[in-house]
Amino acid sequence: MKLTKHKYFTLSFVFLQICAFQLCYGFDDDDYSTSGYGCNLGNNIYIQKLGTTSYYGTSYDVYNTNGTNYAIDWNNKSQPNQINSTDIKDLGEDCWVNSYVNKKNNNMNVRYGSLVYYSKNNGQQAPLDDYIGFFAVIIGGLGAYTLYNKVLISTP
Repeated sequence: MKLTKHKYFTLSFVFLQICAFQLCYGFDDDDYSTSGYGCNLGNNIYIQKLGTTSYYGTSYDVYNTNGTNYAIDWNNKSQPNQINSTDIKDLGEDCWVNSYVNKKNNNMNVRYGSLVYYSKNNGQQAPLDDYIGFFAVIIGGLGAYTLYNKVLISTP
């Protein structure tokens, strides 16, 4: 199959548009933020849930004392590996932190905490992020135009 100028231009333009689309929509927002449930012990939030147990009729979510936890930033300065205190919502339920899920009606080695919902910003998004789609289309179009003109000039 002979590749004509028109087919070459079309393939180049389609390739650039696919690249531009991937640039705009191919990144996961989870790279920038995390949210979920955890157990607040006052200065740390434990987020790895091991399971649920019951203690004399009350159900408790059990979070891993050896698992991932975030310190609470009481100054709200968005420190790495910390959660701002303003980004924590107390759900009004108790939870436990332990290295295992206790059997029913057994609270040995547990630490009582408060069940919370947290959100954490892992990085700063620049305002330029809102315009990445526009820039990708412009750059893709300029790239296609350049490729098309180069093909026209270099072929007899």
